[in-house]
Amino acid sequence: MIDFQPQNSLEEKLLEVQSGKLHPGTFFQFLQSSQAVMLLDKSLPASGVWDNTINPLILNSPHGFPVLALFSSPERATPFTKDFPAHQFALQVDIRWLLRGVPPDVGIAMNPNSSVGFELPPIGVADLKRDMGLPCPPAA
Repeated sequence: MIDFQPQNSLEEKLLEVQSGKLHPGTFFQFLQSSQAVMLLDKSLPASGVWDNTINPLILNSPHGFPVLALFSSPERATPFTKDFPAHQFALQVDIRWLLRGVPPDVGIAMNPNSSVGFELPPIGVADLKRDMGLPCPPAA
């Protein structure tokens, strides 16, 4: 049994898809209208306008590619700030908005190192962007 208490509907869906109660396609449709938390090395300016000097937490996947670390709730992100002290600022954003900024050679990892999460390689992120009707430039 997984010791994971869902904090929101995204976490409930993550549990359902991992237990086989929800089809992965249905999960990714739900994900499109969800929010996730990312850790940043700086806070957003008071204006709320994105500053291109802000760096999100990028990890190295055990599969050999970089991944943007995402979290399904602020509670899942907090422990990572201990391991990555340069990334102390959490920002909750719409998945659609977030995916627009993921470079073509970067995947995503939802709840890295957690029993409830997933990893998408860069090609999977490109597929998700295409499914959402987002621009998807080719990888370098």
